[in-house]
Amino acid sequence: MLIHCYLYYWGDSPIWTDEFWQSQANRLERLQKDYLEADLSIGIGFYDDAFEDFTGSTGAHLPRDDYVVSKATQIYRIHSQKTVDFNGAAGG
Repeated sequence: MLIHCYLYYWGDSPIWTDEFWQSQANRLERLQKDYLEADLSIGIGFYDDAFEDFTGSTGAHLPRDDYVVSKATQIYRIHSQKTVDFNGAAGG
């Protein structure tokens, strides 16, 4: 979610479709609700505060710190290379 949101909102180069984003956002929201209703801890120690009130309506508010930017850049580079290779536009 963090990576996609960075690529979508700040990099203007998403690798997920809007439909896939929404399905994953709905899934995350549902999981959080189910865990809260079951009185289970959902804290994983990884951006817990950022997702505390996540509703799936947007990810524009999610963190874009150095870690997220670094991972987004790395994943986008890998995704772009696979797309080029798949389309036969690159040698190798």
